[in-house]
Amino acid sequence: MTRTPALAPTILAAAALLGAASAALAGPGSLFVCDGRLHEALDQWDRRSATGYLPGDTTNCVSMTSESLNSGLPYCAFHVEYDGEASASITLESLEPNAIDFDPHLAVYCAPFDPDNPTQNLFRLDDDSQGYPDAGITLDVAPGDSLVIVVSSYAVYRARQFGQFRLGIVGLRFSDPCECAPTDLNRDGLTNSIDLTILLADLGETAKGLAGDIDASGTVDDTDLSLLLDEFGEPCPGPEAIDPSPAPTPNRNPGAIRPDAPISRTRSLTSDDR
Repeated sequence: MTRTPALAPTILAAAALLGAASAALAGPGSLFVCDGRLHEALDQWDRRSATGYLPGDTTNCVSMTSESLNSGLPYCAFHVEYDGEASASITLESLEPNAIDFDPHLAVYCAPFDPDNPTQNLFRLDDDSQGYPDAGITLDVAPGDSLVIVVSSYAVYRARQFGQFRLGIVGLRFSDPCECAPTDLNRDGLTNSIDLTILLADLGETAKGLAGDIDASGTVDDTDLSLLLDEFGEPCPGPEAIDPSPAPTPNRNPGAIRPDAPISRTRSLTSDDR
């Protein structure tokens, strides 16, 4: 299964997130944040049941979890690695104005991740532990650990499979800086003619989940074209590190996850959990 075209996330500027931070803070415990979206041109997978919890550490990945009827869901995989802390946290927040429009699902794999064999190397699953529709996972990590974070949707209904999300990691860092580039639609390390072709195919269209809708306005228009052309031929930017103190990524849910907060991995079944 290919990765073309893939998710186009945006790294948040430190000043916009916390008011005072810098890429110079890229030491252990730094918070890395990507804003991204799932769209209709992404590769698909058969996501596993959101109710599965697999105990163990990153050296004890297992190949078992409940089956889910939610097949053919768009996904994006983020490759991350150890960043100097024994404990790591991963947060996943929906950025859609209405929670019911998009319920993101979070999975963590020990590398490598094979979308054609979604039980292999599966390590953690979560949905809604941070208050519907947001997810979060904490885990122990060690030097040399390499993980894959898979972001997808919980819902089986197509209209709810697409949406904007915010992914935050502490105790880990992105292995590939190109996984956080908004205009590199096929994630080949450049914003180039391939990305332009993808966008032009959608130009003038209005719908949720269009690949060329870089600004997630619902319409692929001249604004999206300008955003892409501004970066045309440029290498993708590396992620900025953000000091998570005194507050982590803003979240609309009261009591949302802090980088050091314990995470509940229990939830009630709904009609979408199949």
